[in-house]
Amino acid sequence: MTQLLYAGLAVLIAWVATVNLWVLYLACMNLKRARDADRIPRAGYWFGYPVLLVGLAADFFYNVVLATLLFCELPQEWLFTGRLQRYLRDPNAGQAWWMYSRKTVARWLCDNLLDPFDPSGNHCG
Repeated sequence: MTQLLYAGLAVLIAWVATVNLWVLYLACMNLKRARDADRIPRAGYWFGYPVLLVGLAADFFYNVVLATLLFCELPQEWLFTGRLQRYLRDPNAGQAWWMYSRKTVARWLCDNLLDPFDPSGNHCG
């Protein structure tokens, strides 16, 4: 029973970390959209740059720890998007510990959570 509780807690922590990383991504993409439109006032930069730095640190941590567990592979890139881009380029992106290939998971993440919110519409390339 204790092991099941720990497993559930680990899944909950991973889910919360994923949602938090996505919220930081949304904030950074909104800052990018405003910057590209030349609509960020000076105060916006003072508040925006710390969000960007926290987002980069969270992305690095997520890629090194949680994505390593998720994909059963040590990272070869600094950030999570780089890992997803590599999986999408690799026609033989192998399977992780579940039944889906890394490429299938990367495509789903890009199509549903990343690309629609990037101002370019093509975050994963």
